[in-house]
Amino acid sequence: MDDLIKVPAMIRKSLVVLALTVVAPALLAQSNELGVLIGSIEPINDELGIDTDMDVREIYFSKVIESGTWLRLKAGEADLSGESLDEGLPPEAETDLRYVQLLVGYEFDEIFGTTYLFAGPGAYELERNGEKDDSEFGFVLGVGADFPLTRQLGIVAELTYHWIDFDAELRTLNLGIGGRFRF
Repeated sequence: MDDLIKVPAMIRKSLVVLALTVVAPALLAQSNELGVLIGSIEPINDELGIDTDMDVREIYFSKVIESGTWLRLKAGEADLSGESLDEGLPPEAETDLRYVQLLVGYEFDEIFGTTYLFAGPGAYELERNGEKDDSEFGFVLGVGADFPLTRQLGIVAELTYHWIDFDAELRTLNLGIGGRFRF
């Protein structure tokens, strides 16, 4: 019975080469993008007890769904350390916000490159003084611009609004700038 399933090595290699010849062009024809953003985060409200203007770092992978529309998976970390307004926390409480977002964006062609609008859900985790404080879902809404340097490389700028439903609601604005690579 096992003899019926066995395929000679030469035929297996030929099938793999044939499959790659058919599949590879289709995969390479898709437009993907990898990007990195750094910037500043500003809490809009102080319900969480944070009074700061600190840094944020993000990395993302985008996949074009159809012309002018993309799906983006973005991960980020924001340092919210600063003067704490919460009772019981030291004046310089170390606070980090980590998140993962699934975004849908729509691009508009401009003379200088493209502008875009995006929105989607996010999963957020708040950590204070090295201990996990809270995890919650939120929503993201933003605008951005892509200034191409070459067909593959470009400079990206984004303004993002985050609404996170922690025990104390947190709303922030991120302003980021970075680079992207299309392949």
